Amino acid sequence: MIEGTGNFNSQYFSQVREASLHHPGPGMVLFNRIDQNDSGGLDFDEVQALVDKTGRGSKLLENFDRVDKDGSGEISFRELKAFKHHRVAQNLFDKVDQNDSGGLDVDELQALVDRTGRGGKVLENFAEIDKDESGELNLREIKSNFKDIDFTA
Repeated sequence: MIEGTGNFNSQYFSQVREASLHHPGPGMVLFNRIDQNDSGGLDFDEVQALVDKTGRGSKLLENFDRVDKDGSGEISFRELKAFKHHRVAQNLFDKVDQNDSGGLDVDELQALVDRTGRGGKVLENFAEIDKDESGELNLREIKSNFKDIDFTA
């Protein structure tokens, strides 16, 4: 991990994110409504019923086996939240990836820093983070070096 990234703020937000995975807020209420058999998880048929009824959840259905990390045949609330966090992070990454190469080069990162003031640590440590020396950082390289940063914020 890059030195200096484990400050109070990023640790705090990681703890908040972890707590939100278990918080019985509005998301959990909706989750429980979709869980027709009250098993505590969403099986494939329940997700299919959601898609058929509302038109929402098609990405979840397409990625069902990948989201079901424990292979239980059901997606837990925690697995669902992790999937949603990943999708948000990927969408943000894709917006910064102006040339659609699947990676962020120095120019794209500099544009992000100039526009938002964020991403400076990634830019400063570009060479160290670019493990495959491709001249671009993929989302996995960034996340593996900044485990305690919430990329969905």
